[in-house]
Amino acid sequence: MKNILETKLALNISAAILLKKGQISTMDIRSLPFLSRDFNVSVVVNSLLRLYDAELICHKISSKPFLKWGETIRLKRKPPEQLTQ
Repeated sequence: MKNILETKLALNISAAILLKKGQISTMDIRSLPFLSRDFNVSVVVNSLLRLYDAELICHKISSKPFLKWGETIRLKRKPPEQLTQ
């Protein structure tokens, strides 16, 4: 039960950030202090992709000495309140 509540809270916080900024990285979701497992992070990412018109974008974070890749969830279309800003 605790696991479900943590995941639901993480989904609500992540959705708020996604709608406000237009994007959120998986590192931001993983940094939420109450998410205990990587499985919960993947559940939140998949839920955001399913609930919102969003896409998962892979990008290079660093190139030295080894390539490091990150993932960002980005809205395909901005919500109406962001169009005026």
